[in-house]
Order: sequence, then structure tokens, then C-alpha cells
Amino acid sequence: MLSEIECGICYRSFNAARRCPRELHCKHSFCESCLRSLSRGLAGRTVIDCPLCRHPTVLPGEGCVRAQLRVDECALERLVAAGVLDQDQEEEEEEGEMKEVKEDPEEESVVSGAVERGMLRRCWKKVWRVISGKTTEQRVDDCMTSDELRNLALMSCYMF
Repeated sequence: MLSEIECGICYRSFNAARRCPRELHCKHSFCESCLRSLSRGLAGRTVIDCPLCRHPTVLPGEGCVRAQLRVDECALERLVAAGVLDQDQEEEEEEGEMKEVKEDPEEESVVSGAVERGMLRRCWKKVWRVISGKTTEQRVDDCMTSDELRNLALMSCYMF
């Protein structure tokens, strides 16, 4: 189930800065950073295809997603009610290795391989924690064997 206080693409909590929840025309909300990554220029316009329903959101002119998509205020209200908005400062400090996505459309399309691998690694860690129900404090004896790791790698190849 998708949480209402986190982005459905990167699974990070929304905040009032670069992870501000923006609403597409189909009423699905994602963080501004992910929407900038998904946007593509097409004949002088910016097009964002919704990752959930594939509805295209066409924005006039090439430019800032921030200026053309409205903020999902309901998501921000849920963040304030949950008290998550105050914790975002600590999370942003942990993200120091991730570079901020630029507003320039040419720079938006170029994503560093290291940043991409880091995001993928964090996503897999979150998925594994949810599936296994384990925390980092649990015993090392519960680690995966070589055969299990090989099987997981083979299964992930079939996913993409």
C-alpha cells in the first residue's frame, strides 16, 4: 500500500523543499524532484506521463515544473498532522551524497550513474526490510546464503 505522506516513485517522505508534493492533471501526486526527472521536452512543451495511470500531463513551454504544477496541499496537511515535516531537515542532511536535480532541462536529462545506483541500492534495502521484517540490530546469523542471493539476482533480472 502506498503511504499518503511519501512519493510513490522514490518512496521518500514529502517535504516543503525539493520533495514538495505536486499534483498531476490525473490527480496523482509525486515529489517535485521525481517529476522533474520524468519530464521530457516535446515540441516546445513539457510532458510528464503519470507512472500510475500513464495519463500524460502536458505543460506549456519548457521550464520549471514548480511553476506549472500545483502543490498538493492535502499531502502537506497530512505531513503537518503526522509531524513528519519537522523531521525532513535531518533526512536532507543524510542525503548529502545525492546531488540536487537542476532546473535546466538539458541538465535534468543527465543523471549521474552513482546517484542512480545509490537510489536503487536504498530502494532495494527498503524493500528487503519490509519483506523480511528485520532491523539492522538483528543477528548476522539471519543473513542470506550464496544460493539465496544468486536466486534473488536471477529473479530481479526477470523483473526488468
